[in-house]
Amino acid sequence: QDGTGVGGDRVLIKFDGPGGLVGGSVSKPVRDIEIYGLEIEGPNQDITYGQAIANRLGGSKYYSGRGIAIWKGERIHLHHMLVHDTPAAGMRVDNSDYVVIEDSEVYRTTWWANSAESAVVIGQSKHVDEKKGIKMILRNNKVYSNMY
Repeated sequence: QDGTGVGGDRVLIKFDGPGGLVGGSVSKPVRDIEIYGLEIEGPNQDITYGQAIANRLGGSKYYSGRGIAIWKGERIHLHHMLVHDTPAAGMRVDNSDYVVIEDSEVYRTTWWANSAESAVVIGQSKHVDEKKGIKMILRNNKVYSNMY
């Protein structure tokens, strides 16, 4: 199931702050979540190079927002997403275990952030058990135009 409606319509989340969907922390990790079929759009098209350079050291979330940012969790499945025009990462999951990001399209991201972000990120993986095997999966994603 790709999550789109009749004629391929999607729910659009448009943001101009820290992100479209942001969650998870040490005290409140995200668990057992599936997010699919959404379109998430950031403000890249409204930001000029001059504005981004002038605010490079300011730390404004407007210039560093992410499409999806999960800062801690386990058993996370992101799929059939359309994420674009985010100043920083399009989809990011940190400090987590059992993560699948698949069948998504991510473009025109990472243009303005003042850190070295990537379009799709699984960072600082943390194990929640001692099981061996494949627990972090990136597959069948279309990722392009992510450097300005």
